[in-house]
Amino acid sequence: MVDAIRVHFPKEGPLSPTLATYFPNARGLYLSAFFFWSSLTLFRWILVFLDMEVILWWNTFDCVLALLQALWVCWHIFFSHHRWRYLHCQPLGDVEPKDITHVLTVLHATEPAEQLYTLIDDLKRVPCDGKKILLIGMEAVTPDYEDRIATVKKMHGDGFHEILYTVHTLRNREIVGTGS
Repeated sequence: MVDAIRVHFPKEGPLSPTLATYFPNARGLYLSAFFFWSSLTLFRWILVFLDMEVILWWNTFDCVLALLQALWVCWHIFFSHHRWRYLHCQPLGDVEPKDITHVLTVLHATEPAEQLYTLIDDLKRVPCDGKKILLIGMEAVTPDYEDRIATVKKMHGDGFHEILYTVHTLRNREIVGTGS
């Protein structure tokens, strides 16, 4: 039998290095990129009037960069990314079905307990080769949520590798229900 583990999430959510940026909003990022590329283009036209040899070398350098980029893209399309499709080979790093972890999530607020037990029983009977982890999201207004978690653990603990649950406390102006 599996123990149910309560998971706590930070109030504002976890930090994401992917979404972090130096600019406070996307508009600053787009404007700075626009000004950078526009200034490079305008500088090139100023060089036309100053020195024709410099603009010739600049264009040669740009063409070499464009050619290298095109070769890099072709290399990845034909020999790396789509190799299995074009050369009829298996992709590198193929994942076996037994290595996949399935996280099954159930949101439950003030619905009847029997609905929760029936849904989890249906999820337990879904066949899969990998591990199944059950994540239950409840609200603090759910009546006797500790008893419901204990019942889920007792009835369906053998069907999941792990049972996790979290309890959401309603904030100001939030509505009750799984839709919130």
